[in-house]
Amino acid sequence: MSGEVLHEDVGLPPRDAFLYLPKKYSDRIPTELDHNGVVDIHATIELVKACIDPSYEWDNQTSLHHFQWPDNWYTSSRLNGDYIPYKFINLPISTGIVLREFENVLHRVTLPPPVPDREVMQYRIESWHVAKNLFKTARKTIQWEKIQKKRREFVKNNPSILKEGFNGQDIIGEEIMFEILHKHFSSYEQLLVKQESIPEEHRIVDISGPPRIVAKRLGRIAADKIIDYRWQIAS
Repeated sequence: MSGEVLHEDVGLPPRDAFLYLPKKYSDRIPTELDHNGVVDIHATIELVKACIDPSYEWDNQTSLHHFQWPDNWYTSSRLNGDYIPYKFINLPISTGIVLREFENVLHRVTLPPPVPDREVMQYRIESWHVAKNLFKTARKTIQWEKIQKKRREFVKNNPSILKEGFNGQDIIGEEIMFEILHKHFSSYEQLLVKQESIPEEHRIVDISGPPRIVAKRLGRIAADKIIDYRWQIAS
């Protein structure tokens, strides 16, 4: 394929919008990778954008793009029933919503990224699952902390709701809140321990700090949602 001349224009911007348009497959640009050999999504988007005139207005049709492509390189049938590569390319952090026209340009100007080592893919899957569960646990912990705070304020302003024998102390309510928060903090700590078993270079996000900070840091990549990259493409 290295000597093939490419003429496909279907779904692409007009040729005068291109600042760089490879004539042959071998002229395509290598995809940007991180230190683990995984696609660096933000750097790749900027790389592809640099091939198109900044004044060009993209068509607004969208597409779900697998940044580790082509898909058939990762199928279990191709890899003797190994599902790790397939799970890896379908992680929410391996896919994203892009403009369809942009995706066509990406496939036209860049080389397919090489398949990462299996160990890298496996650690990536584990790291994402830990991050996802940390996010959920941290968010639940924050929610219950807010409930606890509101209850304390309500009891303080309405002391008559407590039984006389409690001497103004919300004993039952505090015990319930303690048990709930203890459960969530214990789960959180267990996940932190699990994160420690993953080599630092394979962790997808810094999880140091209190749950509130960690939840905010994890929210965009671990909320089990597909990430929308249209803002970066259009900016």
